[in-house]
Amino acid sequence: LERMISCDLVAAHESGAPIVQVAGTLTSTCERLVEQQSRIAESLAGPRMARRILVWLPVAAVPLTLLMGFDVFGVLFGSLIGWVLLGMSGVLSLVATLWSKSLIRKAEHMAPAPGLYARLMGVGIDAGLGWSAADANCLRALAATETLDLLDADEVERASVARLEMVHSGIPLRGVLGALESAAVDEAFLASSIRVRELGEKLLLPLGACTLPAFMCVGIFPALISVISNTVRDFG
Repeated sequence: LERMISCDLVAAHESGAPIVQVAGTLTSTCERLVEQQSRIAESLAGPRMARRILVWLPVAAVPLTLLMGFDVFGVLFGSLIGWVLLGMSGVLSLVATLWSKSLIRKAEHMAPAPGLYARLMGVGIDAGLGWSAADANCLRALAATETLDLLDADEVERASVARLEMVHSGIPLRGVLGALESAAVDEAFLASSIRVRELGEKLLLPLGACTLPAFMCVGIFPALISVISNTVRDFG
């Protein structure tokens, strides 16, 4: 947000646009972004808790099997196969942790500055600049604040298409730019919300592929080996 704010202020200063008006628009945009990011963070509370459970599930396998009377420690630390099972469980648990973290990180990702181009163009238009001059002013502000990486090429294309359509229809361009900015923010939030809703199902992948096998490596398999070893010893 700090980089986005500095870019808007530089664009306003370079173009001579009213700072008060620019600040009002920018404040409204920042409030919407913060509110939407807060909603996404709240929605991720459940998946984050699920990830913690995934991490600790294999660890809980050992005390559970010990309480059931199986000599799990003897198998895991007293035999080669036990050390192999421990190693496999550790690797699988690490993969599950990294995998689930990656899924959550992708789900919570949101475009850093949605609607930036339309808003900067609006600043230039408000200052009385033509489209080409407003575009040049936008690029100068982005370069001066080192925020060119925040520029979305799709937003630039949409704004250019909208401008051509507005020229023929006679609709005020400033209002269209404001609508494009609002739509970009809503679109970014909607995409993040969809990813968050899909996250619950996606977390089942590391659970089934890694966490449950890790649980079996330190819980189920050592218990079975312990039973078989005791049975063979008794019959022997």
